[in-house]
Amino acid sequence: MVVITTRLRPFNLILCAIAAALAAAVLTVEGYLARVDVWFALFGVVVLAGAAIASLRFLSTRRWLALFCTAGAFGLVTQRVGVGVGAWHYTNHAGTYGFVFFAFGFGSLFIYGVASLLTNFFLPRRLHHPPVSVALVILLGALVLFAGTGYGANRAFALYYAALIAFALLFSALARTQTIVAVALASAGFGLLAESLGAHSHLWQFEGHGPPLWLIAISWPFEGILHFGLSSLLVRESPDPPRLYTREPHQFALRPTHPMAVTAANCKVVVRRGSDDKRGLLDDVLAATGFFALLERKQAASGRSRADFRIALKPNFMFMYSKADHSTFTDPELVEHLIDRLVQRGFPNVAIVEAQSCYGNEFAKREVAHVAAYVGYGAKNYRVVDLTLEKVPHTFPPPLGAHAVGPTWRDADFRISFAKNKTHTWAVYTLTIKNIYGALAEQDKLLEYHNRREIYPPTICMLLDFPVDFGLVDAFYSADGPFGIFADREPNYTQTILGGENLLAVDWVGATLMGLDPLKSRYMQLAVQAFGTPAPQVDGDLVPYAPWVNVPDALLDAVDAGEEMYGFTSLVFHLMNRMDGVFPRKPHSLPWRLTRLLLEPLRARIFVDPLGADGKKDPTLK
Repeated sequence: MVVITTRLRPFNLILCAIAAALAAAVLTVEGYLARVDVWFALFGVVVLAGAAIASLRFLSTRRWLALFCTAGAFGLVTQRVGVGVGAWHYTNHAGTYGFVFFAFGFGSLFIYGVASLLTNFFLPRRLHHPPVSVALVILLGALVLFAGTGYGANRAFALYYAALIAFALLFSALARTQTIVAVALASAGFGLLAESLGAHSHLWQFEGHGPPLWLIAISWPFEGILHFGLSSLLVRESPDPPRLYTREPHQFALRPTHPMAVTAANCKVVVRRGSDDKRGLLDDVLAATGFFALLERKQAASGRSRADFRIALKPNFMFMYSKADHSTFTDPELVEHLIDRLVQRGFPNVAIVEAQSCYGNEFAKREVAHVAAYVGYGAKNYRVVDLTLEKVPHTFPPPLGAHAVGPTWRDADFRISFAKNKTHTWAVYTLTIKNIYGALAEQDKLLEYHNRREIYPPTICMLLDFPVDFGLVDAFYSADGPFGIFADREPNYTQTILGGENLLAVDWVGATLMGLDPLKSRYMQLAVQAFGTPAPQVDGDLVPYAPWVNVPDALLDAVDAGEEMYGFTSLVFHLMNRMDGVFPRKPHSLPWRLTRLLLEPLRARIFVDPLGADGKKDPTLK
């Protein structure tokens, strides 16, 4: 769990409560409270909650007072100007609008919180180009004064917005471009909802049928910049939102005697690349790593015969969506070639294991056996085991604790992780350690390992109780880019196989080949806590893949901020996924289907066209 290290200020919640009580009183006295419909009431609850969170987490008490009062006072000025030119009017008989002071005050707190999240998790952290800031302000200013608003000739209107523009120009020289953009976006979004829902609730009415575009897209951003910037100057605080410094708690103690503990003897990693003969590359890796010698030592130590020696092989194929995109799953030809070699050596007791994935939430026939058969596993001399269907209770070390495990994985004498080489939207990269996440037994991994737990520690708990003896990476074809874990329309022909005894060393080398710092991944950070830091002894070529595109930092931050929210991740999986026709989509309501239809152009830029149930391309299957 990520811990936000900003200071909490509970006194600000008291200020929020007092202001909310006063707002309710003014709404009642002015006669507006009875007109509030359910939608505006729900909006008010969301704004109050967001304002309370921002007050508790992001704002000093003096900044709270400066921001609330500045926004309230200038909110009243804005109303005076807007009512004066006839852009809108209030619906009570007296024409008063004292509640606006509190509405703008709480709105400014809400906008401050949203802008803080945008600058920390969604907008590029290095976005700072003063000429761009100035150009943006001038463009918006020209639009609000001259782009058909019809009010530019009014002296009060022109003077007020000229003052807003002048201040925005000043603020653009003090604040980062990132801040200007964040405040403008947050203000425009808030303004759209507030103006539309307030009019629907008949608190005010506009000259036309709804809030004019200039009010939402231009006026609200300028007002937000004014409230944000002037309050920072009044209390002499930074013009930019606070940086949400985060730290990950230390979760695992080092196990120097664990079978997977890093040692000088187990950190050899072999990289073979540059040949069209993928089976030959795999054979070279197995030979150079001493794979079969290791296997035979483990078998002798177990006391079992070769025929009884149980081997569990974990490839990666439950996140495949189409056979037309082979970059998303471990090549069955390579897996079966490895099994052939095992059988030739007298080890016939081999099981390919996988657990069901969250794709089963949206699509039918996503059981392991069905997916395995579809991608090409023929089960000629091995078993295919669904760890979800055979799961039994097991007590893992904390933080996973009481959970479940598949007995085939639990009871194996020798475990192999045969990963696919892919970038990952929130884990940075997915190699042999991340591949073991797929052996966790629960099907709805969004709920079990994203929402109820963070995704990283359960994988380490699995490795602690059920060590993996060897790691291989199928990088013959690779998936890179922002969405490599999901799809790659143009897979990279990287022609590489790598492997070794220690999973940390293998992944260290695999990340290096991607041009990454291996410790950028939380999986590697936790694995290092438990097993030590590898110093791989590399046999082979370490030149990074080219061309290669990793996941942008801004996207990593954004997804990391949202992936623990079940509603967010579930919504993304529903709206954005494609699947071959052999896996029919489960029924959904008409609004969901229409939303998916609207998002089809975006989906088509990420996924290949799906195949029909007959294995042929059918672009109508989405």
